[in-house]
Amino acid sequence: MTTVLEIEQAIERLPKQDFRILSSWMQEKIESDEDQVFEESVLAGKFDHLAEQALKEIAAGQTMPLDDLIRSHPRSAHPSGGAAHRPSRRAPAARLLRHG
Repeated sequence: MTTVLEIEQAIERLPKQDFRILSSWMQEKIESDEDQVFEESVLAGKFDHLAEQALKEIAAGQTMPLDDLIRSHPRSAHPSGGAAHRPSRRAPAARLLRHG
C-alpha cells in the first residue's frame, strides 16, 4: 500500500498541468465531502435551534435588513473592502490525516 508520504512525493514530481488538474479535483472532492456533512447535519436537526432563535429575533424586531447591516459595516462586508483576504494555508496531507 502507498503511504501518504509517497503520495506527497509523487505529487511533488507531477508536471504543473497535472498538478493543477489534481488540485482542482481535490478541491472539488473536499467541497463535496463538506457539503455532504453539512447536509447530513441539517437533516439531523443540528441547526434547528439556530433557526428557532433567528425566528424569535425576527418576531421581536431584533434584526435589520442585510443591506443596512452591510452599509453599517462596509470594511467587513466584502473581502476587498477590509483587510486583505487570503485563503488559509493548508497543512500537508500527512498532518491532516493524523489530526483528522
